[in-house]
Amino acid sequence: MDENKLIEEALNNREAAEELIRLHYKEVYRYIYKRTFSKDITEDLTQEVFLYALKHLASFKRKSLFIVWILRIATSFIADYYRKENKYSELTEEMEQSLSSLLTDDPTGEPNAYSIIYKHLECLPISYQTIITLKFFENRKTKEICEIMHKSPVGVRVTQYRALNALKKELESDVTDLNILRLYCGEVKEWPAFTRQNNEEEESE
Repeated sequence: MDENKLIEEALNNREAAEELIRLHYKEVYRYIYKRTFSKDITEDLTQEVFLYALKHLASFKRKSLFIVWILRIATSFIADYYRKENKYSELTEEMEQSLSSLLTDDPTGEPNAYSIIYKHLECLPISYQTIITLKFFENRKTKEICEIMHKSPVGVRVTQYRALNALKKELESDVTDLNILRLYCGEVKEWPAFTRQNNEEEESE
């Protein structure tokens, strides 16, 4: 069924609403998990996001993709969670265990790069975390990021540039390879391949 028709039906049909959730659940869960590295928190926030989305489904004007609208809601919920909990840089024991397991077996199916830089990324402001995750680990287009973060294209580029510089400083404090991030006038041409193997090779040299 066409997604627009499914959205229309979901307004008054429980089965259609459940199908709409099923179509996008994994993608939203994955995005939230990358920002929290906690299964319990991710499950709670994912549920809250979809409950809110269904409750306000009539307000979706179809000016963007439905998944972009959902991720915008998820971004807001994640920011609210961190503000309320005042959690910015301290990794919990659960997060540390998640990071360790992701180095060998990522349950979300994502590259190990994210797990390795997460401890540095979490030290950054929420807006910086968000834009780096959306751009480089969710592969979202600039237009979609603009809609999710309520920013203009210029605002996105400026925030991205500042976020990458901030992350670069964090990484340089712990990693010796200064080519981790290749910045060209604020634009990253290639994201580095962080792997355990590369780190072990560097240590052995």
